[in-house]
Amino acid sequence: PQAAAVEPVPFDVAPEPGGEAGQSRARFRVPREAVPRLTAQVISKGGAVFELKVDTAVATDDDSAAFVYTIFYSPKPEMTAEDLARRIARRIADPDGASAAAGECVMS
Repeated sequence: PQAAAVEPVPFDVAPEPGGEAGQSRARFRVPREAVPRLTAQVISKGGAVFELKVDTAVATDDDSAAFVYTIFYSPKPEMTAEDLARRIARRIADPDGASAAAGECVMS
């Protein structure tokens, strides 16, 4: 059985203005109600830790959407940002994660 692929949340990535050489800023469009949950815990990937912060500089015409961002160094920033976007999408889809379901067997 193959796990269903998770569509990444919309994102963009660009060099960090004023940052060190090679630093990138990835920005992710997420549901506004998910922001507190997303910014409360870091995302771990390949030994690195990514802290999501609220991007208040971006206005959106959709009151239900917001942006979060992280700044990081990667030789392949697009690939890193896409992987983070998938992890964010999984966290939005399953806010409690596998650890919250530990020890529970739900039958339907």
